[in-house]
Amino acid sequence: QQKLTSFVAKLTHLRAGNPVLRRRQFFQGQPICGDSAKDLVWFTREGRVMNESDWNATSTQVLGVCLNGQIEEFDDRGQPISGTTLLCFFSAENRDIRLRLPQLSKGQFWHPVLDTARETRLPRKLRGGEYYHISGHSCVVFELSRSWLRAAQHLFSRSSETMPRPTIQRRAGR
Repeated sequence: QQKLTSFVAKLTHLRAGNPVLRRRQFFQGQPICGDSAKDLVWFTREGRVMNESDWNATSTQVLGVCLNGQIEEFDDRGQPISGTTLLCFFSAENRDIRLRLPQLSKGQFWHPVLDTARETRLPRKLRGGEYYHISGHSCVVFELSRSWLRAAQHLFSRSSETMPRPTIQRRAGR
């Protein structure tokens, strides 16, 4: 009973913390606001974007879906809603397999946040192209994250402002 309660709490926390899981509109698989990034992309177990033959293959037992955290929706105050990009893999295999994570830009990582087959601590963050072992009949969810330095550079590169320098106040008499 305790394991189930803990698992449900994890799921609730994951959903509450990720606006992409609470969308008001269905995914379209279309570019967002003229950007080349789509709102939803499907992946194979090899970490590549699925094509027509992948969808028609009867042997497909593993599907990955990437949900872009930058969604074209607004909250009740008219502010854009944005969140974390999530990558979910679903396995219908009868055995454990290794899947390859989709490639990422430099400084970005996949951080596992939920694995339905593991009760123990999840592994460190993984780079795009690395492998992850997924158990049969399970699901794993990753968050897209950036290293601290990259995140800081990204924040300030989007702004025309420069990072303010700290001011040092000197005490009188020195």
